[in-house]
Amino acid sequence: GANWLPAWATEPAEPLGRFRIVSGGRYVDARARNWFADDDVIAAQELLCREVARALHGHPARWAWDLGNENSNVCVPLTREQGRAWLGRMTDALRAADPSGAITIGLHMEDLEQDRNIGPAEAAEVCDFLCMHGYPLYAAWARSTTDPVLPAFLAEVTRWLGGKDVFFEEFGMPAETHEDEDAEDVYVAEALDLLYEAGTTGAMLWCFSDYVADIWDLPPLDVAPHERFFGLWRADGSAKPAARHLARYRGIDRKPPKAADWIDVDPRSYYDAPLETLKRLYERYGKVAVA
Repeated sequence: GANWLPAWATEPAEPLGRFRIVSGGRYVDARARNWFADDDVIAAQELLCREVARALHGHPARWAWDLGNENSNVCVPLTREQGRAWLGRMTDALRAADPSGAITIGLHMEDLEQDRNIGPAEAAEVCDFLCMHGYPLYAAWARSTTDPVLPAFLAEVTRWLGGKDVFFEEFGMPAETHEDEDAEDVYVAEALDLLYEAGTTGAMLWCFSDYVADIWDLPPLDVAPHERFFGLWRADGSAKPAARHLARYRGIDRKPPKAADWIDVDPRSYYDAPLETLKRLYERYGKVAVA
């Protein structure tokens, strides 16, 4: 997709990473001011956390607070200590205004593939539970682009590294044609079953609906056409086959997590070679934990 930022939170520079920045409704040649290091941006984020939490404290629609969607796709803390300091300031601001609200953060697969200085262990120090996002479509090391084992594996690695429960906050696949929808139907069903067996607290799919063709020429759909079709519902409001799986786990108690005895590495050394370790553990997981 793209990273959407107000102009004051950007600085002129070559964009970092694979996502363009959209500001003022258009792509800009800029990068984010690093909100882990920039005092003015940090202060603005604290203000936002505090005032939004104060306004919505106790609201029945408020389930938990999320400190951001895949932060490391925008900017990365320069050190682990800087990441911890940012996490502490944001969670302190939220809890000061809403002491009863649970807090999490939207970690994603690349936070396990690379050391980006905020991973499950750092998040677990201040968050009430952990989240993970993952798509076999974006994992060159997955068995296929519809590999249903991948989300459960990522959830288990996240729980092992952080020591806290995991909610799988985002998974899915684009489905434009009838053939795509049939593949999505199978993938969603199998991935949900495996996430349940892995002891996650729940899961959410990306996303509700496809985008109408009227906005396909706007960022980011203009340069990322697959993003147009991740919905469980089509743009005309009709349900795709995979939508039926949403109700299957309604009211069912979660399974307790199993011991991750297929992991043969110390978590303290995981980030010495994260991608290589992740790939090797995935092979073990497929042979030992899922078989």
